[in-house]
Amino acid sequence: LVDPTPGAVRMLYRGTMCTHCDGCPSPKNASERLGIATAPSVDGLYTRPAAAINLGHASVEDPFYWRGANGSHHLIAHSGATCPKGDGNWCGVIASSADGMNWR
Repeated sequence: LVDPTPGAVRMLYRGTMCTHCDGCPSPKNASERLGIATAPSVDGLYTRPAAAINLGHASVEDPFYWRGANGSHHLIAHSGATCPKGDGNWCGVIASSADGMNWR
């Protein structure tokens, strides 16, 4: 997302955290999380905060990110962790943020 704020680019991405052992030799107990990287232009240098975006649950992927007419930030993403048992994988999350960094 090229932010209308001069010199600001935001990139939402999915990453997998290794949480079960040192070195994380396998994806066991790993879950997808969303992160956001910022840069002064599309050419980089991108930086990211140390923590993932906290949406209250794990296994979030495939985000779509946009800015509202009032400048607010919004995202929708697939999240199998939000599905009721036996419902398949057709569930997701929606979140909003005033600043693009703190989401609810």
